[in-house]
Amino acid sequence: MKPNTTGMIFIIIIGGHMMGKFIVMTGLTESLIAWITDLGLPPLVVMLMFSLLYILLGMVLDIWGMLILTVPFVFPVIIDLGYDPVGWR
Repeated sequence: MKPNTTGMIFIIIIGGHMMGKFIVMTGLTESLIAWITDLGLPPLVVMLMFSLLYILLGMVLDIWGMLILTVPFVFPVIIDLGYDPVGWR
């Protein structure tokens, strides 16, 4: 891997970490969870929307960049929808 590529990956990771902290500190996570649950969509539709989001982000970012940028707001929504974060129940 070239040094430039490694530097860009680290910038994405650091930026995603900072964005995650900002999202948590501003309370955007709770607002997003409330907004998605107020839409009244079935959990499967929300999961399909997240899948589409990851497909689109996968076109421009690497896997770690996608996860670091999206997990702070996707994971709480998935938990609120009733899905088990470890496995199927």
